[in-house]
Amino acid sequence: MESPQSCQNAQFLVDYPWGGFSMNLHRITNTIAAENTYILENDSHLILIDPGSDWPAIEASIRELNKPITAILLTHTHYDHIMSLERVRETFGQPPVYVSENEASWLYSPLDNLSGQPRHDDLPDVICQPAEQLFQYDTAYDLDGFQFQVVQTPGHSWGGVSFVFP
Repeated sequence: MESPQSCQNAQFLVDYPWGGFSMNLHRITNTIAAENTYILENDSHLILIDPGSDWPAIEASIRELNKPITAILLTHTHYDHIMSLERVRETFGQPPVYVSENEASWLYSPLDNLSGQPRHDDLPDVICQPAEQLFQYDTAYDLDGFQFQVVQTPGHSWGGVSFVFP
């Protein structure tokens, strides 16, 4: 298995041709399930997507970027996408968490987020606090300069979503 990547090793620049907006996209590949955590960076803020299992790498990347976290967005709430969620909240000022209504209760249900399934007896149960926000699918979000929409993409997970940045 590939080792976790630091913020510096997986950085992409996304340039929007209109308005001069640019955004850096940083990826951390987590050790459990090779799940990816993404950090979106603009000139003044960060958005964190799916804070997975590699807390030390996630924390180091956020500290290195040295900007406040505007929000934590969850594509879905399987355990490998939320394992560091509470540590991020506690360490970085309780940024609001956004989740699909279809999976909001999975944050605090190990059976639903799969961490409590017998096949994961080698892992602790993942239990998180409720999200502050439920995604609105008819909304154009603008969070501290990050403009995007949320699209329902169920399949892998009942409440799966994708983010579309114009």
